Amino acid sequence: MHQKILLPLDGSKTSESVLPYVNRLLSSCSEETDKTVIMLQVLPAEHSEFIGGYDIPHMPYNEPEIKSMKERSEAYLKEKAILLAKQGVKIETRVEFGEPIERIVEVAEKADVDFIAMSTHGRSGISRWAMGSVADGIIRQDSDIPVFLVRSRK
Repeated sequence: MHQKILLPLDGSKTSESVLPYVNRLLSSCSEETDKTVIMLQVLPAEHSEFIGGYDIPHMPYNEPEIKSMKERSEAYLKEKAILLAKQGVKIETRVEFGEPIERIVEVAEKADVDFIAMSTHGRSGISRWAMGSVADGIIRQDSDIPVFLVRSRK
């Protein structure tokens, strides 16, 4: 048997609040189960500025910026992977550029994961409308992949 989980992280403590739950889920799998976690961070492809409740893209990042951003993200994901590696889990890390909702669903479908596990940021009201919700966007996508959400406890 195999268990494959996509774990999108955005670098915030809130997004990391799903880690103990994923750890618990993996520890409850039988010893014979091959366990794989794909840790993903999606970075913006363009410089942007938050104006009037909207993220306005300006221009694409240049190659040195992309390389630096990717290196920082890979180091971050490897640091967080240590928490799950103790469970005998195969860890893959991926850094993608683009729109988070689209990239997360695309990676999940291509990797044929069993489910996506992520945390909500707990926004409501005006901040949810202005900043959007990646978790909400993921569950509204036309995809058959189950989503395991952990509510943020700010």
